[in-house]
Amino acid sequence: MAFLLHIIAALLWVLFGVMATGFGATIEKEPDRVHGLMLIVILLVGSIAFTLQVMA
Repeated sequence: MAFLLHIIAALLWVLFGVMATGFGATIEKEPDRVHGLMLIVILLVGSIAFTLQVMA
């Protein structure tokens, strides 16, 4: 079970990195409301990944 949690956390960290990179790339093209929502989702994914990694 712990191994599975580590795999899920690692995949979430990859998703977190990809989303953060995409956020940096689109920061000049999108309106501010979209940036707020993207930032909330990115931080949520990162916090879930961190929590899973600590639990495992």
